[in-house]
Amino acid sequence: MVKAKIYIFMRPEYLNGAADSKKEDLIRNGFAEVKDVTQSKYIELELQSSKSRKSLERRVDEMCKGLLANKVYETYRFEIETR
Repeated sequence: MVKAKIYIFMRPEYLNGAADSKKEDLIRNGFAEVKDVTQSKYIELELQSSKSRKSLERRVDEMCKGLLANKVYETYRFEIETR
């Protein structure tokens, strides 16, 4: 089995209302040291594959580009762990 760990982030040029709201809530509740909040998505995929690592990386990249991340306002990175 192979595990792909995918991290999806908002592009910095786009507003992230959920993260901004969390920042405001933290400050309002006495955590004035908070200067910024970043919110992201984390996805784990378990894959059954006999493919080479390079081929597997291409497939996961295709999944991210095609379905998991919105290429207009999100970026992503991933790690692949073999067991």
